[in-house]
Amino acid sequence: MPSFKPSEMQKQMIRAIAAHPRCNIHAPMGSGKTSATGIAIALLRKRGEVGRVLILAPKHVAQNVWPVEFA
Repeated sequence: MPSFKPSEMQKQMIRAIAAHPRCNIHAPMGSGKTSATGIAIALLRKRGEVGRVLILAPKHVAQNVWPVEFA
């Protein structure tokens, strides 16, 4: 599997989440929110800034999209 190379929009999302751990990301479908959020969460956990994370999403996305994207 190729390594993750974030787009400019994803870099902005990651920076925003890292600077404001309690935030919302509103972006269009297909913009890379899932990957960017996953990277940002890993960064915040590594820095010890968060332990738990609550992500709200439609059931279909949480059950069918995320397992594939986070694998």
